[in-house]
Amino acid sequence: MKSKDTLVSIIMPVFNGGECLKLAIESILNQTYKNIEFLIMNDGSTDKTEEIVKEFKDERIVYFSNKKNIGLTRSLNKLILNSSGTYIARQDADDFSEKIRIENQVDYMSKSKNKICTTRAKIIDSNK
Repeated sequence: MKSKDTLVSIIMPVFNGGECLKLAIESILNQTYKNIEFLIMNDGSTDKTEEIVKEFKDERIVYFSNKKNIGLTRSLNKLILNSSGTYIARQDADDFSEKIRIENQVDYMSKSKNKICTTRAKIIDSNK
């Protein structure tokens, strides 16, 4: 399989992440690498998480919802079980990914014998 054809499952559990959620979702949907599925788990949020996710009309989004909060690890495991990509990438609801993030990671993984890839982070506070 060519790296440009590789399906990447991006998993994002959310618990009351409405404040940053729209930007997090947009940063994934606007990736230069397009062959993705974006699995989002609402982990029993009591804010506007569900409404924010459902505003996006993109067939790559697969939405799940827990009736009550079951925690990060169990939510991640449920998302992993429902993913179908060759690779799994993590995104948190308060993360913003650079447009070329997934493309760079797929390129690296397709050329590497490693089974894991990490990225650097820049901390952005309220002062940007």
